[in-house]
Amino acid sequence: MAALEAALRPLGWPPEDKPFRAHLTLGRVKDERAAQGVDWSAAVPALDVPVTALHLIESQLRPEGPVYTVRHTSVLVAQVS
Repeated sequence: MAALEAALRPLGWPPEDKPFRAHLTLGRVKDERAAQGVDWSAAVPALDVPVTALHLIESQLRPEGPVYTVRHTSVLVAQVS
């Protein structure tokens, strides 16, 4: 992580003051009243989902709603055996 922060510092990105935790955001609850009654412990069936690319997306939360900006895209290529 130190190498990444060192590479980003000259680009104007200050180092984080908290540990990095990779995550995947599937959704966001803006008003928890809207989420009342949702069974958060319900089992979700497994699905086969083809992944063809990974996108690094910056999200800026603003009062009028989030703004999402794609910062990088990596296209994934299937390997043939």
